[in-house]
Amino acid sequence: MADSPLASETKYKLNALLDNILHGKIEFFPTTGPNIDLWAAYLQPHLGKSWFDAPFYFVEAYFYRMILDAVNYFNDLIDPFQHQKIGDIRGNLPAMVQLIAQFEKESFMGFRSNLGGLLRLSLWGNKSDLSQLKMDRKAHGSDETLIDDTEEIMDLISGGVSRVDIVLDNSGMELFTDLLLATYLISFQLVDQVVLHAKAYPTFVSDATREDVEVLLNMLEKNALLSTRKFVEAYKRFSRQQKIVLSSHGFWNSPLHFYEMPLDIYKEFSKSELIIFKGDANYRRVFGDRDIPYDVQPQILEAYLPSKCAAIRILKSEIITGITSKKSSLLTSQMGNEWLVSGRYGIIQLLN
Repeated sequence: MADSPLASETKYKLNALLDNILHGKIEFFPTTGPNIDLWAAYLQPHLGKSWFDAPFYFVEAYFYRMILDAVNYFNDLIDPFQHQKIGDIRGNLPAMVQLIAQFEKESFMGFRSNLGGLLRLSLWGNKSDLSQLKMDRKAHGSDETLIDDTEEIMDLISGGVSRVDIVLDNSGMELFTDLLLATYLISFQLVDQVVLHAKAYPTFVSDATREDVEVLLNMLEKNALLSTRKFVEAYKRFSRQQKIVLSSHGFWNSPLHFYEMPLDIYKEFSKSELIIFKGDANYRRVFGDRDIPYDVQPQILEAYLPSKCAAIRILKSEIITGITSKKSSLLTSQMGNEWLVSGRYGIIQLLN
């Protein structure tokens, strides 16, 4: 958005929003787009509070919702973050093409080797967050993966899973790694269906929407390599066959945590045998974005989820579960709290 010219009215609205954040109280309601009545209810407990006194995740979600109002997104349907997203794809396109060719070449190695690599690649892709971090092209090292349940997740899938759900995080490189994982799971008949859950509209700069999937596939399709075109064709074929389903829902853009999910999402999750939550914000929403002792086991806190769940995330906020006191104390003694927020460390974690 900063790289695009803005109309004077849009600039005025954005400056008013900034001034309200710095000096005012929470008082503005969304006036355009879907779920206005729901947002009025979300806002009620926080009206009149300083932005700095309201819960942090609520403020984040509300901020991005008000940006869309200010830029008239719901009437113009122009993603204010599209320029940055496309730049991220262009910058990472050679790596995407190389990875497609690599996994096609190595397919003879057997599903465990490839699946494990794709799960770790999905973690590495989570470093690509335009709202916080730039893509680190160096593969994520095993010593930087603080919790690694990759083998257990592969055991679960190989034991017979018909449906896997992936709650997406970022567009661009991370979205590519998620599409690669989904296409692989169907191609090798490891599961019958993969359901991808995208945001209903742009938020957090780089979060993936349905439109971002289309943009990514179109840019890949223009590549001259046969392996890249075959990958796009496979994804589209599986999509037509409903073996890969792309879903979007306004709840993913809401300020609610996952224990407040609506009944329709709960029913969908109940059909899944493995739900993978991608990224930092989804992890925070699983646990209510609370201050939790690091050594608490996650299954104690997320018993409300109806299916087996896993989290794949790079650490960018001060919340983690299931790590030993010895390990957390060692990291804190070396780095203070920086290990929790720097984007250096990650987890591939079964939550129940």
